[in-house]
Amino acid sequence: MKRAAIYSILLVLFLSACGNSQVTFQPTKDSLPMPISTRNITQTPLLLETLEMETLASVPSFTPLPGPCVTPAPEESNDFIDRSITIKDNGKTFIAHVTSRFWIYLDDRIYPLRDLLNSVPQIIGYVSNGSIRGPQCYPIMFEAVKEGKGFLQIRDFRLSIVVDNNAPESPIPLP
Repeated sequence: MKRAAIYSILLVLFLSACGNSQVTFQPTKDSLPMPISTRNITQTPLLLETLEMETLASVPSFTPLPGPCVTPAPEESNDFIDRSITIKDNGKTFIAHVTSRFWIYLDDRIYPLRDLLNSVPQIIGYVSNGSIRGPQCYPIMFEAVKEGKGFLQIRDFRLSIVVDNNAPESPIPLP
């Protein structure tokens, strides 16, 4: 009988040890973030509005230049003009796919870059490392960030922008 009681006690201890008695880490507001490899996707929601706000926040704040942008060398200028949306594209429609990149190259004396950046539709975002001549000078690079239609207008320059992955992209320069 004693032997049965001992086996019963051991069985109870064994079964209680098999339960969920392990210490689990419960993150708190003050604790360090968990490594990415152990995080569930549901723990890090990423909203489209967050991406848009981060894109808009990446547009640099401008301080006036002491003078106009330096005129590029002719061969440099021709390369950018040949692969950019320019004044010749005024009134046209540009069709791009999500993640497509393109330059806009206008005359900074007539179309200040600050005015352009204030009129950018939210379907495209500024690409900072595409500002080859500096963050305050044309050409300036953009990337299509989400599907939709937008309108870019700066003074008398107007460009309709359509981001549609199902439509053929526009060549640059626009036809």
